[in-house]
Amino acid sequence: MLEYTQDLLIEQCGNYAIEEFNNRLAAIPKFTGLKIFNNGITSVQTADEYRMIIKVIISIVDGLFDDNDSRIIERRSKNKNPYISSTRLTSVYFFFVHMYIMSRNEEFSEEDLIKFEDLITIWSCEFVEIFSRFSPSELKLPKLHSWRYHVVPAICQFDSINSFTTETFETLHKYYVKIPYRKSNKKEVMNQILNKVRQKALIESTTKSVKQKVGQLSSKLYDIRFSAFENHLEIFQQLEILNPLQLEGMENLLDSLNKLKDDILLDKVDSFIRLYKSATIKSADIIHADPSYNKVPWFSDVAIVMDTTNATNYTTDQGMCFGKVLLLGEIFSKSSHNTAKFIFAMVKWYDYCEQDDNEDSEIYGCPRLTLLKEYDVVPLESIEQAVHIIPRFHKTNQFLMNRNIF
Repeated sequence: MLEYTQDLLIEQCGNYAIEEFNNRLAAIPKFTGLKIFNNGITSVQTADEYRMIIKVIISIVDGLFDDNDSRIIERRSKNKNPYISSTRLTSVYFFFVHMYIMSRNEEFSEEDLIKFEDLITIWSCEFVEIFSRFSPSELKLPKLHSWRYHVVPAICQFDSINSFTTETFETLHKYYVKIPYRKSNKKEVMNQILNKVRQKALIESTTKSVKQKVGQLSSKLYDIRFSAFENHLEIFQQLEILNPLQLEGMENLLDSLNKLKDDILLDKVDSFIRLYKSATIKSADIIHADPSYNKVPWFSDVAIVMDTTNATNYTTDQGMCFGKVLLLGEIFSKSSHNTAKFIFAMVKWYDYCEQDDNEDSEIYGCPRLTLLKEYDVVPLESIEQAVHIIPRFHKTNQFLMNRNIF
């Protein structure tokens, strides 16, 4: 499908659309478990890498080209093939992604099967209509035929797809036979494969048993005395050594802490602010406020549980609001043996976009957000989980909260 999309983009738009596609793919924000393809679509090779693309493809093709662009209008006048708008291309990927995610279900109710079959029908009809001209067989493919007409009956007969598909066992064969074989020296192969499998199992079990403590901060950045914070900030501003998001957080930190003066007691003479690069939250996610994570900035987006008074100021998603983490830290006193009084995250708030341009507050199943110039310090324990928020590359200060992480 991605290859056909590239053919369509070249036909309708020229090479500039492929360049924009690759630029967007490389600019996708970091998220745990998600691979970033800095070299564009040509670096995508394996099935696992294609699954990574599925998670972010809607944000990549959303508004990828302007239907009113003069270059496209000129090509349309010379091209006899039907023109596919940017919105229609995004929609066919939306149906594909949701169909794929639903196919991974372990159980299906009758209602689920009806919805699943509808998604398959809509996607397959659009897929053939849009891309058939780029296929030598006009997409008369056995696997597509099987998917369109036989998957739902097979689920009714044999249960979920994972119960009867060979792909699960092909994946196991890859990780437990093929990869260990390639790493061997091709002598006494079976013993080497078994040793590699044992090592893998041992590492996984050790990793599960050594979990980071919830609320644990790691990778210290700075210790700053509370009373001297403004002087340090002025030095940071002059030297220009901080990441812009980090500096933005520090410039608004004292004002945000002052809002909490009734909730936390601070001895401004004896207290210190210690900043960190990362923290573990109650969902076991690790969140970051790191200006150089493998030489790339990583400032996590998070979902925060709001109390009833604060929730009235923002549109919430089931009682949660979204924010970008600018700083992670703790406030402690030397006199209390460096015991943390308050562990916090400094966040910059997102809010739902107002409906405009015939777009709802949610599009393609994802909340449509805007980043506000509003800041707060929140207790680390109020952060529910890390979320993946992606810019709408063709819009100013608009983002989509990615619900297609699986």
